[in-house]
Amino acid sequence: MREPKSPETRIPGSDQYHFHYSREDRMNLAGDTLGRVDNRSWFRKNRGNVLLIIDILLIIIIFIIFNTLLKPDPSTAESGNHQFQLRAMQFGDEILATVKITALEDLVSGSPGTVEVSLETASGRENSDDFSPEEWVIRDLLPDRSDRERIIRFRLPGELLDQDRSIPVIVARLRTGNREIILRRQVKLE
Repeated sequence: MREPKSPETRIPGSDQYHFHYSREDRMNLAGDTLGRVDNRSWFRKNRGNVLLIIDILLIIIIFIIFNTLLKPDPSTAESGNHQFQLRAMQFGDEILATVKITALEDLVSGSPGTVEVSLETASGRENSDDFSPEEWVIRDLLPDRSDRERIIRFRLPGELLDQDRSIPVIVARLRTGNREIILRRQVKLE
């Protein structure tokens, strides 16, 4: 029996190979897969890709849950050794707002530092002619180790409620040193 001819020959004087196949050899190498149609579903053919897509969707769902349910309260913030908390509620025809500043740990420095709290509504009503902007700004000392918390109180005119019949949002801008903290809170109505 004649031995099959090798599909490659070495070119004399070089390290290169020269391949030559006949059509009959190529058809024999193709085997049974040439005319067969794959009847498997797309999910079975791409099982790895399907698992990857499911993993990505699961990560997106977890991200959405954490962003909506576990997002931080916009009326509370921490900065340095202090926690700031804004509360606002309607009482009669006035809006009462408080900013509570709590020292998180004992401070050993001599001077406690100052905080400037300025209140405004989300619509910017504090710039109206009826209200003096100076009433909306209070400067005070930050709490130190002698007093753990300090509460700054504001009384805002109830005319803010009659503006557009929507629940007003109070915005507090706190400045301590070179930091600025912005707190937002919807007014709780009676």
